[in-house]
Amino acid sequence: MTKTIKTDVLIIGRGLSGCMTAINASDHSAKVAIMEKSHID
Repeated sequence: MTKTIKTDVLIIGRGLSGCMTAINASDHSAKVAIMEKSHID
C-alpha cells in the first residue's frame, strides 16, 4: 500500500531529537511528518 503525504519537513525517528525538531519546525509554520519504523500500540 502506498500513501502520498505532502510535508515541508520529514523526520525519521521519534526520539528526543526528532520530536524537538518537529516542534521547532511546526512553531515556524512548517508541515511536519514523523516516520518511525517501530510498531507502537
